Amino acid sequence: MKVIFLDFDGVINPITFHNSANGFSKAACANVQSILTKDPNVRIVISSAWRRNGLESCRKTLKDNGIDSTKAIAVTDGDGGWDPDNRGEQIQRWLDAHKSVKQYVVLDDFPIPKFADNTVKVNSYVGLTQKDAEIACRILCK
Repeated sequence: MKVIFLDFDGVINPITFHNSANGFSKAACANVQSILTKDPNVRIVISSAWRRNGLESCRKTLKDNGIDSTKAIAVTDGDGGWDPDNRGEQIQRWLDAHKSVKQYVVLDDFPIPKFADNTVKVNSYVGLTQKDAEIACRILCK
């Protein structure tokens, strides 16, 4: 299995969109969807603080923004709180529990040092770009 660990704020919901009537970035969401379209075996695990709303709520948010929500299979745990500094540990626990994952990429606007080789650090003011999506695809195809 191939997995995208997806953060929402800063990745598909850039800072410039926060609290606006525009919702999430159409371009950033389309770029996530392009990864899913290129490889139908890719699944999404929500690593964002939005996961505290539950998987179904996250799926609805993805669907409402043009991302295939059926690809979202899980959320990482909340152990260690919602702080992005704990994401590396939360992702590692998820990977440890799911040995079938062969390739993965972390899409986040915060650096995740533990997964530096598998992280696409997104500019939080812009969101996921086409170039970021291409890098993510290369990581998933290692």
